[in-house]
Amino acid sequence: MRERYVPERRRKERYPISLWDSNVDRMFQEMSRMFDDLFAPTTLKCMTGIPTIDFYRRDGKVVAEIELPGIDPRDVDIKVYRDRLILNAVKNQESDYEEDLFLCSERYFGNVSRIVQFPVEVNPDTARACYRNGVLRLEVDEIEGPEAGRTIEIEVED
Repeated sequence: MRERYVPERRRKERYPISLWDSNVDRMFQEMSRMFDDLFAPTTLKCMTGIPTIDFYRRDGKVVAEIELPGIDPRDVDIKVYRDRLILNAVKNQESDYEEDLFLCSERYFGNVSRIVQFPVEVNPDTARACYRNGVLRLEVDEIEGPEAGRTIEIEVED
């Protein structure tokens, strides 16, 4: 059986005691929207100081582009291993406003760090990095050749 639409006024006449008033419903919708905005993925990244990284291949090299806007390259420490890179940096708060005029800040200040596995094995001795327009670009040679593993025959015992 299909349920009929009952206008709001008639619904209140039929059900005088309602658990949800329209004002309460609107309040919950607004609270839900605020929490969605607060915990959106991009907001989480900027609040926690997690830099975003793109990896791609170019001419036998693995290239990582790491977004570090507002960070002085002298405050960045990067270590490259065969299988991963470790990034540590500090984003300092530099502004010219006075404390008593400060109203709100959505920018992140503090320590920034990330450990990321390379998509392939690399030679750390060939790593080079440059910083331009808030993006740290790391280039490192990819190790070519067979993987370091070997296939092992399995003996079956009777």
